[in-house]
Amino acid sequence: MELAIVADIGGTHTRMALANVDNPSLEQIEIHKSSDAKDQLVHLLIGLLRKHGAATIRSIVLAVAGPVDGRICHATNLDWELDADAVERELHSQGMRLKVWLINDLEAMAWGVGALSHEDMVVLQKGAPIKDGPIAVIASGTGLGEAIAIPINGGLKVLPTEGGHADFAPRTPKEDELLCFLRTLFPSHVSYERVLSGPGLRHLTMFLAERSEDEGTRSTAMSMLERGADREVVARHTFCPVALEAANLFADLLGAEAGNLALKCLPRGGLFVGGGLTLRLRRVVEERFLESFLNKGRMRDLLASIPVHLVLNEQVGLLGALRFAQFHRKIGALR
Repeated sequence: MELAIVADIGGTHTRMALANVDNPSLEQIEIHKSSDAKDQLVHLLIGLLRKHGAATIRSIVLAVAGPVDGRICHATNLDWELDADAVERELHSQGMRLKVWLINDLEAMAWGVGALSHEDMVVLQKGAPIKDGPIAVIASGTGLGEAIAIPINGGLKVLPTEGGHADFAPRTPKEDELLCFLRTLFPSHVSYERVLSGPGLRHLTMFLAERSEDEGTRSTAMSMLERGADREVVARHTFCPVALEAANLFADLLGAEAGNLALKCLPRGGLFVGGGLTLRLRRVVEERFLESFLNKGRMRDLLASIPVHLVLNEQVGLLGALRFAQFHRKIGALR
């Protein structure tokens, strides 16, 4: 039996697990704060290795929220540079000779959606799926990630992107106002991540406070900002009008940007929407996402043919890192 350690390192949480490569499954899942894991990553890996017997573990796959350049990744929303070679050297110094792979977290998600069951997803739009057609993934959490994948040779050719940092494009007069407001905060560049992320919910709440002429609305928004707008919007959007307005705006913008992504790659194999923040606002996303996704003028009918799924399984990144390890073991790259 061949085992691997897989990790999904996001802006907020780092998930780690022991993975069975021969009979794909995850065991011993651990969840740590990424801010804590930053200085303890090798220690945490060694703990898993010693607990389960390093001799049976051949590889480690680290999926990280940030652009991967060769063997190095600068985590976008963490002050953290991960160097796969440095991790290997530290493990080797402890007598543990393993191969360490570094991939983007949305690359892992693209691999992972193929391991999901029907219970792990909600169909937002059935569309007209094409077998082995391209797929796309978009996920909102601490940041906004996007990737494109093409099935090939029994695996995937994944194109990680930094599409979440593309220019934010308003579609309505209200969104025009939002862009003008965001330019006061970010004069040099306003990206979709500035509205479609945990910090983005704070910016949306600030905007609603700024534009409202109702003292009660302003007071509620300011209170939410003081308490932590992202948490407050998630906790209160089912009963608080201000939180609901922020959540609705988030869902509308997420659908719009997912539609932009779909137009650029035509993912006839499916577009998969995930991320911790998206799931915590699931009700409004299910209600509002699709109309914004489809609202592309002459391209509406084309986008109606794209299958769209909301991913419910928060372990999809770990499953993807496992599938990545499984495929690369198959082609001999992990040996």
